[in-house]
Amino acid sequence: MPANDRNRHKICHCTADCNRLLGLKQRKNHYQLVSDPSTIRRSTTPSDEEDSETSESSNGRSVAAMDADDAEHWDGEDIEMAGHTDGDGQAIDRDSEDLDTGQEAGDGFFDGNDGNNWEFYPEGNLDDFLSLKEMEEELEDLIGPADDVEMWNLRKRCFRLISLMFSYKMLEGNSIITDQDRINARAFKLKRMSNMPRRTYHQMRYTFSNYLDIDSEYVALQRFALLTEIEPVLYDCCVNSCLCYTGKYKYDKICRFCSEPRMRGGKAQRHFSYVPLIPRLQGYFQSEAKIKALLYRDEYEHIPGRIGDVFDCLHYRGLLQRKVVVDGHEQDHLYFDSPYDVAFSFCADGYLLFKRRRSGPSATPLIIQIYNLSPTIRTHIPNLECLGVIPPPHAPKDLPSFLAPFDEECAKLAYGVHTFNAATKMNFPLRAYRLFTLGDMVSINAELGIKGHNGFCPCRSCTIKGVRNVTGGKTNYYVPLTQPMVDGQPLRSWDPADLPLRTHESFRFAQEAIRNAPNEGLADDLAMFHGINGDPALHRVSSVDLAQCYPWDWMHLFLENIIPSLIKLWMGKYKGLDTGSGNYEIAPDEVWKEIGQETADAVKDIPSAFVRHLPNIESDRSQFTAEGWCFWFMNLAPFILQNRFPDPKYYRHLCDLVDIMKICLQFETTLEEVDELERKIHTWVRLYEEYVSQISNQLLAS
Repeated sequence: MPANDRNRHKICHCTADCNRLLGLKQRKNHYQLVSDPSTIRRSTTPSDEEDSETSESSNGRSVAAMDADDAEHWDGEDIEMAGHTDGDGQAIDRDSEDLDTGQEAGDGFFDGNDGNNWEFYPEGNLDDFLSLKEMEEELEDLIGPADDVEMWNLRKRCFRLISLMFSYKMLEGNSIITDQDRINARAFKLKRMSNMPRRTYHQMRYTFSNYLDIDSEYVALQRFALLTEIEPVLYDCCVNSCLCYTGKYKYDKICRFCSEPRMRGGKAQRHFSYVPLIPRLQGYFQSEAKIKALLYRDEYEHIPGRIGDVFDCLHYRGLLQRKVVVDGHEQDHLYFDSPYDVAFSFCADGYLLFKRRRSGPSATPLIIQIYNLSPTIRTHIPNLECLGVIPPPHAPKDLPSFLAPFDEECAKLAYGVHTFNAATKMNFPLRAYRLFTLGDMVSINAELGIKGHNGFCPCRSCTIKGVRNVTGGKTNYYVPLTQPMVDGQPLRSWDPADLPLRTHESFRFAQEAIRNAPNEGLADDLAMFHGINGDPALHRVSSVDLAQCYPWDWMHLFLENIIPSLIKLWMGKYKGLDTGSGNYEIAPDEVWKEIGQETADAVKDIPSAFVRHLPNIESDRSQFTAEGWCFWFMNLAPFILQNRFPDPKYYRHLCDLVDIMKICLQFETTLEEVDELERKIHTWVRLYEEYVSQISNQLLAS
């Protein structure tokens, strides 16, 4: 056995016939199995055979004393940590700077002659090698929990030990960040923000090597991880991204959705990389400038009757008077009772890769938006926090399994995380609460546990029931305010101003009924009737209202749903529908070709700060983004489509929608304006239903 390994292993004498060569952790396990610790003899090294008499004289020492003796593998030179003396009986100066010269090192950590020459031992049982945290825990047991000053000095020594491993001293403040780190950070930021290929990045390094010493991307990332103390956590996930092996799937070996094996060749086929949120929020409070920016929420002035930010909403105002509830247990503190409490929203909206539409690989980033920052900067990319990206090729089939680590962090943040405040120079309990969850209908339904269009009650905001074209073989439900006429049945309709809205209590009631169903068949029937699959993904902290905190996103509602559907209707290409008894279609095709050409020509003379290039709307609608739809519909359509409709009421209907969209984009509004907006929306929806019902009734009659 190598000499270094002999220093780490000793012969265990927990019983008379043990005599096994074991590491410290294994010896401690042996000690715990002995009923009478006073009978345990001291552990010896193979080279201590000539000192057997000394070993015999140590019989009867307590386990704690032996642990102190065994602690020499960490500090070297036979330092008795419990007595705070060195091998010669001299008191140890805990604040000594001798570590910087390597004088206090030994026994396998670094050469005592040169503190920068480290010796690593790949041989032997690596499981016995203690991490820094385990070393610290061992020494805490020896010193005792009461001596806080001693533990602080101990941690300082541990930190200095790490400093030597990377050949730099641990200095106060942020001087630990070198000029080289700053150069690497700027180069890495340039690469990310400009979407620079790796080959170009390396070419830049070599081109400017005479002026700048830029490290490789790998070296820079490892250095950033060390400085920030933020390390991604890897979780096994399905190779098709169906689920993540957490929670109820933790011990599964095969995916429950696609039957793909979890492991192949002894390794997981795919990993989901989760970047913890708590260390990043704690890092915010290491900068006085960032702390000042985060005080926006506490300093925000709420004016009754005015809505200028999320902190004016009724939900937030109500939370200020409520106590925090975590896992059903009420805490002593209120929501946002500290000026440093953080409010945030969460979004898990998937996107298709490589400019593909409706097919191809997709990924799902998990994004956090910090509401404590001003609205003018909170949506900027540097101020958004990404928890990770659910990898391609498909959208997850069980999103809550990927969000389990985040739900755990939300619970910890609700209790409070010990954090240092650089402004006050004091520690405080950092707390953060989720206010809203954002995203498109698919992602919200997955997080909220809603069936969506496949359920009999597909809407997440109200409980009106859907209908489907059974005779046409359709399986998805459509939810019109006025149901199609059916012979022998009374006409049923709902008033958009008085819908049967869902509430937080109704969600909980339905989830409880499904959970307590006596059999699986009845549970499925209840799930279909209520349109609910199960519990929401993030449910441990009661800072959200299930009926109010999952709002309909403006971009997805208007720009990705209503407007493209209207264009298809006006072109006569919406799922093969004809005009029915209405007259809303803009025909012939030559008119749309002219409209498309006018669109392309108009954008040529518009500064790019307003909108990017817009393709021909008649032939290249698949290339339109949400930004393109917004600009075209709100700024071009009222002029390009004027006098194009056979019936002018459809043009007025278009202009009413433009007016509604502009009101929604105001930076500030009042409650009176909100009431007026509701009336405009109700009127617009009634007219839309009237136009669509003319088509539906004619189709059913035929």
